[in-house]
Amino acid sequence: MIELLRTLVFLLLGAMIVARWLRRLDRLDPAEAYGLGGLLTMALIGWLSFWVLLWNSVLVQWFPLGLLLLYPIFCRSRDHLDTVRFQLPKGPIRLALIPIFLAVGMGCVAAVAPSTAMDWDSLAYHLAVPKLWLDAGRMFYIPHIHHSNFPFLIDNLFVWRESASHIGSKAVTVAGFGFGLIWLFGVARRVWGGQAGWWASMLFAGVPVVLWESGTAYIDGVHGLFAAGGVIYALQAVLQARNGDPARPLWVLSALMLGAALGSKYTGLQTWALSGVVILVLALRFVPTEHRKHWVRGVALVGLGSALIASPWYVRNALNTGNPVYPFFYEQLGGRDWDQRRADIYKNEQQTFGVGRTAEGRDVLQMPHAVLGLAYQPGRYVNPGQTAGLGYPVGAVGWSLLAVLVLAALNRRRGDLWSGGLLAVVGLSLVAWFFLSQQSRYIASLAPLVALLIGSIRSPAGVRLAAVVIPLQLVATLVTQSKWVTQDQLPVVFGNESRADYVRKRVPFAEAAETIHQKVPSTGRVALYDEVFGVFLNVPYVWANPGHSTRIPYDEMQNEQDFARIMQEQGFTHVYLNFQWQDRGFLNRWLGAMGVLGSVTPLPPDERAALMANWEVKWKVLVAEAVARGELIEVARFRSGMLFAFRADAS
Repeated sequence: MIELLRTLVFLLLGAMIVARWLRRLDRLDPAEAYGLGGLLTMALIGWLSFWVLLWNSVLVQWFPLGLLLLYPIFCRSRDHLDTVRFQLPKGPIRLALIPIFLAVGMGCVAAVAPSTAMDWDSLAYHLAVPKLWLDAGRMFYIPHIHHSNFPFLIDNLFVWRESASHIGSKAVTVAGFGFGLIWLFGVARRVWGGQAGWWASMLFAGVPVVLWESGTAYIDGVHGLFAAGGVIYALQAVLQARNGDPARPLWVLSALMLGAALGSKYTGLQTWALSGVVILVLALRFVPTEHRKHWVRGVALVGLGSALIASPWYVRNALNTGNPVYPFFYEQLGGRDWDQRRADIYKNEQQTFGVGRTAEGRDVLQMPHAVLGLAYQPGRYVNPGQTAGLGYPVGAVGWSLLAVLVLAALNRRRGDLWSGGLLAVVGLSLVAWFFLSQQSRYIASLAPLVALLIGSIRSPAGVRLAAVVIPLQLVATLVTQSKWVTQDQLPVVFGNESRADYVRKRVPFAEAAETIHQKVPSTGRVALYDEVFGVFLNVPYVWANPGHSTRIPYDEMQNEQDFARIMQEQGFTHVYLNFQWQDRGFLNRWLGAMGVLGSVTPLPPDERAALMANWEVKWKVLVAEAVARGELIEVARFRSGMLFAFRADAS
């Protein structure tokens, strides 16, 4: 808990420092300046961390001291006492404070509780890669975790707050969620006035996937706020340009936020391109010719400035792999340690989400079904079992977001360029989402934009409908989060269950990792098969499944001797097999082929031939026969796996 509070306090100090500068811009609402200050603080620390990590990862953890020293220099208490004026609303809407605070509280609970397999990407790479960099003393290229080459602006903050408990790292996303709620409140209040800020914050907090991710190391929510900020301030600057106002501060803010979006997730490229198209159309249509010089300069500032801010990650990729957006677009750009087979696997997995997929691609006529399906069949848009609709309900988008989007599209005032621009960006983004990868967490990038459309609903019936749907959705989201996540976490948060026991029960590999630490020396190297939670290990490891990288040349392995020789040449001393995902019938035959249950019972010839012919799973035959022939020696057995050592390292 102390680690959570410490991280939040440090980021709050940064928010106050930046907000003091932002308050000079009279166009910003006080709450908007404060929330934006927090988001920009996170972006700045993440960006600076890149350069520090190139040299020494330990120095990144000195950033809190810098914030403590800067605060008294740049701020005085009276400068920011009125930074946030929420002005409690009158009437029933003041009850909005209760669910909003509950939502933030649930995020805090999730941050304090250990991550489990439900937070798959958190454990697999969001937390694992920063740990590897800290252990190595600097940022380095990790060929077997291609995710480590993604833009890492937000993940770099996890290096800043990394610890064995991960509480500080996950507190970063809680802070981003809180700053986002304050920022949306301020923007909506400035644009629409009245109580719009409260409705926008409630709508954002009520998106299930946004609330769930707020206490994990998933970064979609914070990334979405960056992307939304870039779009919003660029649109506002275009509207100002109609009157001859250069609006330089707004262009600068757009460049900063879009740069942060580009630097935190590849989907930022989509926002960057689509918002550019919308701004171009609006400017050519509505900005008078005599004022277009301001628009041209602003667009150049945003386009080049945001690209420059994000360029370190893309240049690093180009230098390490030859592909600035590695591992995507392999067909066009190629990439080191990757090939077409692996690119096809990755692309196919991305396409398994959602609906409308055919042998020829996506059926465009299914797009309405795909978008509305986010509400009525959310299990198809999130892991696990997305093809059968079995995904976690906390990964849903919910009804309120779609309801407000439809109401805004049907009821907005004609000539309202602000909402028209937002709708255009959201609409184009949904088209891209439909064809690329229909994962619900990618919609998190659109949630802030839709939340800011709340004030554009003009018809009384539409307003009443939104006033019913938004609070109902928020309550439903809180109940779902409580049932699926928070109730399970409270015992360990309050100390009624130890963190170690909590993790062992929910992540089988965590228990195995404790034994691996005892059996594998610090000079060893473990090949993990069907296991990606190496974050629990304190010894070197590699995701060894063929789909992760070309570094292990399985095509050259024709028998167990080849396997043992090549693996040891690459420095592997141990092999860990995760049996959790194996069919029970095959698992028994596989273990029999290893001889670990008694005498060796080879796999049936037809099955062995089929496995060896499949480059993705031939390793199962190679490992089994290496164990049977004594090339691999059993070291330990676990609930759902086994650890082996190569014969030369068995002692």
